[in-house]
Amino acid sequence: MIKRIAATLVIDSNYVVNAYGFKIHLPVGRLKYSLIRLQELGIDEINILNTTHSDSPSNDIKRLLDGFDDLHISTPLAYGGGISNLNDATQVIKNGVERVIISPKIFFNQEVFGSLCHNLGDQAIVLHLPIKNTENGLIINGYTAEKLSDLIRYIPKNWGGEILITFVNNDGKFKPDWENINNALRFFNGNSNLILSGGFACYSDIALGLNLRQVSSISVGNYLHRIENSVDKIKNKLNTAIEIRM
Repeated sequence: MIKRIAATLVIDSNYVVNAYGFKIHLPVGRLKYSLIRLQELGIDEINILNTTHSDSPSNDIKRLLDGFDDLHISTPLAYGGGISNLNDATQVIKNGVERVIISPKIFFNQEVFGSLCHNLGDQAIVLHLPIKNTENGLIINGYTAEKLSDLIRYIPKNWGGEILITFVNNDGKFKPDWENINNALRFFNGNSNLILSGGFACYSDIALGLNLRQVSSISVGNYLHRIENSVDKIKNKLNTAIEIRM
């Protein structure tokens, strides 16, 4: 498997922000400037999470990507925010996005989820699971009644999509929590399509994450807004030990 380094861009009120713990948002700038910079740095793909979406994902993505064609962005984009049915997902893809990111709410609605898979294809779908560590163990953020261990029964066998796992407790931090990561990966033993996010910043942690058999990509957040040429530096180090997209 060729591994990838992705970027997570969190959108709040049409601006890219640095996010901390899914609560604090500090403005960075307009989306188009982040897209241009990340492409220049050699990022493999960009996951856009719109936290202040409207009821019309089509209008949201049009507004965010206004003038997108003039930017000559070839880096694959995935977009999540307010997608609730097949029409929403189709319209988002028609507006220049390769993949849609769906929430647990849509995933647990097996009728809608099945329709997305059937009409768009599994590989056009990324399931976003924000996982939080609590005194009762790992839960899906906002779904305290759903244990992470129970989630597996909803995932179709041989499903071809990917799962973006964000560790809420480490969102915006400089280090991942390897205990939480290892505990979570136990539940996804049969999957090899996981994208890890939350606390990945330094080369050593990114390398450890990409070395995991189940992991296809590491998605880096706030760190990419601060360190110049970080992606190129990381890739050049990784290329000697891990088969990574260059």
